[in-house]
Amino acid sequence: MSPPLGILSQLDAEVQFRTLVEQSLIGIYILQDGVFRYVNPKFAEIFAYTQEEIINRSPEDLVAPEDWPLVQDNIRRRLSGEIEKLIYSVRGRRKDGARIDVEIHSTLTEFQERPAIIGALRNITKLNRALEALKRRDAILEAVSFAAEGFLKTIDWRKNISEVLERLSRATRVGQVSVFENYRDDAGSLEARLFCRWYSPDFAPGVDQPTYDDFSWDAGGMENWAASLSRGLPVWGCFRKWGRKTSIIDVPIFVEGNWWGAIGFEDSLGEREWSAEEIEALKAAAGIIGGAVQRDQAHKALQRQQNLLRTIFRTIPDLIVLKDRDLDYRAVNPAFCRFLGRTEEEILGRKDQDLFPPAEVDIYRREDLRVMESGQSVAKDREVTGAQGKQWLQVLKTPVLDEEGATAGIICSFRDISARKKAEETLESHRARLQEIMAERIAGGTDF
Repeated sequence: MSPPLGILSQLDAEVQFRTLVEQSLIGIYILQDGVFRYVNPKFAEIFAYTQEEIINRSPEDLVAPEDWPLVQDNIRRRLSGEIEKLIYSVRGRRKDGARIDVEIHSTLTEFQERPAIIGALRNITKLNRALEALKRRDAILEAVSFAAEGFLKTIDWRKNISEVLERLSRATRVGQVSVFENYRDDAGSLEARLFCRWYSPDFAPGVDQPTYDDFSWDAGGMENWAASLSRGLPVWGCFRKWGRKTSIIDVPIFVEGNWWGAIGFEDSLGEREWSAEEIEALKAAAGIIGGAVQRDQAHKALQRQQNLLRTIFRTIPDLIVLKDRDLDYRAVNPAFCRFLGRTEEEILGRKDQDLFPPAEVDIYRREDLRVMESGQSVAKDREVTGAQGKQWLQVLKTPVLDEEGATAGIICSFRDISARKKAEETLESHRARLQEIMAERIAGGTDF
């Protein structure tokens, strides 16, 4: 006699259900009387046990001790009927002791006609780490934005670097951030010296512990790190430092395409994995610091150049004048002031009509406008009226261009050629006298 169709349908449904559960990509469990009555293969895999090892085991064995009170209370609430369904996350404990993050979906049910809890569980460790990495990346980028804003407000970026490193330390959740600058010693070895460092109070080294302020890239196993950093590649690893396991990542800093140094991050909480998103954010931080160094170097180079030009401007014997596009005097050197017998304050902001006779002013204005309009220099020898009267000067007027190539003013230089003119006049006088003598002798029939 064949089994009733209802029984066959029930058996078929149970087989399908078991097949679905056994092949599920999430962990499935049944909890009753404080122990696991059933777990599927995925559940066992998540905790690195076999199914047999988990059956009749308490869930306390699979939960981090600090989270067990929460799990215990949630089990009580469901079994008491206080709540039927619940979704929450806890830290799990694998067979090897490793911690994992799990998300639990559970509901009250009956198993073998008695109350039980059936639940689904998934490992969200990678998801949580990815989310944490994104949070750290965003925090790093926020610190980078702060650094960029701070560095732009002042030329001397050293004033802000400590606060920038502190923000980067908190954003990356590391105990110490250091900036090292490269240099060559007398023997030509590539060395690194500490430029700036920030560390949290609990990371501070002891009195007898080395701080690694200076080291060589060419020794002590640092050669491979230097090779990677010099190519623009961040490097990281885990080391024993001060008796504890420390994770370190160094990110290269480049200035004008040259490897200037590195920014290093140290975490003493054990081995750490740096996500691609975090590394890109750290590279952005290194780039901001490199840009600040480059800006500082450019500013110092400009200052040196300006100091040199200022020295030349003030000591050169030639008369130097700078006029703006309105032909107002904007800069004059001491030689020009002495020529006019006026102070710098009495000249700046004035025009030619305030300083020279009317007959000369019209000539100067026409020349200035021609230089401004043509963009070409003009050179002339002329007599110019100064405090001691008229004086022969060689005048050179050159257009000054702005960043867009438009004429923004003119620079005029005047060189005293009185001695040359006097010599020319003397030579001309002698030449004229010689011609007279020759003419007289020719007229008198005198042979030479």
